Amino acid sequence: MEVMRIDRLMQTLAHTIEKLKGERDMSDKELYQGFDMEKQKEYEEEVKTRWGADDPQVKESLAKTAHWIKSDYAEAKQRMDDLHRRVRDVFVRGALPDSPSTQALIGEHYQNIVCFYTPTKEIFQGLGQMYVDDPRFRENYDKLQVGLAEYMRDAMNAYAQREL
Repeated sequence: MEVMRIDRLMQTLAHTIEKLKGERDMSDKELYQGFDMEKQKEYEEEVKTRWGADDPQVKESLAKTAHWIKSDYAEAKQRMDDLHRRVRDVFVRGALPDSPSTQALIGEHYQNIVCFYTPTKEIFQGLGQMYVDDPRFRENYDKLQVGLAEYMRDAMNAYAQREL
């Protein structure tokens, strides 16, 4: 699934930053983990198996990323990392999930997803629920701030209700 791939890319970027700061040693293989085009093919197959190759969002995602190279994935990951930190910041300051500041950020999140596929209201809400239910996503959000996965879900639900 595209979001899982982005999640892996986010982890790789965090490790790369640690390497650049001298806080971590990384092999070239680790440096490009998440940018592995063979792995990308595996993720594409997982998506096709889970949702079907004829699913409109699957087709759209495969078409939109067919020409992408490592730097495109790195840029998408960087945007998501930055966005997640900003969502965490409004969460920590006590903004409600449906507050204007949070909803503006969730609008950015939606647009980042649109780089891959255009989610329907139900798909966007389901993605938010997956952030809570899937241990891989929950772990990454909880690394930033405990409770952030639920906050993202609630904010995405509010956005979907209002905008989609």
